Amino acid sequence: MITIVLLCCASTLQAAQPQTLAEFKTIYEQEVKKIIEANGIQEVEQQYLKTLGGLEASFKKAGDFPGTKAVMEEKKRFESCRMLPDETPEGTITAIADAQKAFRSAYADVESTRNSRIGKLTRSYVKALKGYTRTLLEQDKMAQAEEVNAEIQNAMKLIKDEEGQPATVTSSDGVEVPAKRLKGSTLTFSKVKGLVACYPFNGNADNAMSEEGSGEIHNATLAADRFGKAKSAYYFNGLDAYIDLKAANPLKGNSVSISVWVKYETRPHINTGYIVTKGNDAESGGSYGLVVATSDGTEARAEISTLIAVNSVVWARSQQGLMKTGKWHQFVGVIDGATVKTYVNGKLCASAGFSGTLSETTKPLWIGGQARQSNNYFFKGWIDDIGFYNLALSDLEVKRLYDAQRVP
Repeated sequence: MITIVLLCCASTLQAAQPQTLAEFKTIYEQEVKKIIEANGIQEVEQQYLKTLGGLEASFKKAGDFPGTKAVMEEKKRFESCRMLPDETPEGTITAIADAQKAFRSAYADVESTRNSRIGKLTRSYVKALKGYTRTLLEQDKMAQAEEVNAEIQNAMKLIKDEEGQPATVTSSDGVEVPAKRLKGSTLTFSKVKGLVACYPFNGNADNAMSEEGSGEIHNATLAADRFGKAKSAYYFNGLDAYIDLKAANPLKGNSVSISVWVKYETRPHINTGYIVTKGNDAESGGSYGLVVATSDGTEARAEISTLIAVNSVVWARSQQGLMKTGKWHQFVGVIDGATVKTYVNGKLCASAGFSGTLSETTKPLWIGGQARQSNNYFFKGWIDDIGFYNLALSDLEVKRLYDAQRVP
């Protein structure tokens, strides 16, 4: 007899005694359904409608026809889709905007609680399946054990998805919105805030945070990402391939960060490739970027650098030999006001001081090269999951980001 106890948050659910993989899955699916049904989303939606109803009554009493009409239109729209727009439309009265902001916040809290409970439940499920696998192996039931192992791998992916996806991200206007608004993005941010733009490359070069800032593709081609998912990264040929984000200016101020995943192809004689660059290293006053270089075309000399050009060009260069060709690496560049830092796979590898202010500019923002008359230093390899943050990520936040995004 095998006994499994599934845990949800701090509560112990009723013990069950499954005998087959199908029974294990049934118990797990039933408990997940309970969590979802009790997650409180309906209560949040009802409260929002109640708030709108109160606003409508107030406007009617005050004889405010435009206000009454605006509330009625918002009630009608919400009842038809049960979701708020990504941003409050310009010109909407303040009362409705405040109600929408409160809804987003409450919705995000519920999402966070639900994801946390499902994550804990799934970890218990995996633990129980591992125990079941050992029992099957002891009984020399190899075929059944393989089936259970396959289910364990599927469940582990769910754990990553639930724990890696934060409740909210912060939009460019400072409003926290449900992370599901990243429009299908596979990015996970592990509670890292300050995200203002991201490019998950899910079949296109669109900015998943906004309708603005989408990329114009020049000879870059869609390819598989680090998870093996087709058309979920871009390959750059090192000759003339790049993605032009035009004059997009996602980063403002002197506390900013960029994260990106890269698989690099070194080549003799052409030893530098710019991964993400605003302006170029020949300009000061507002240029920044992430660069990979190797002095002799070998991975033994390969290094990653974060550059900033304010009063002069400053580089934070990692030690050589950290990168391996044909393997995915996460790079994060952080500017914290007086220091520029470079992280590789979640670890701080270099830092350098600078002075001055990273001013807003209209310089081109490129992925896969840098915009200049010559020496564009095109990158050769694969690039994926680029994030721009209007804050300086801490060592811990960079590590959390890496753990959330890496292949298990």
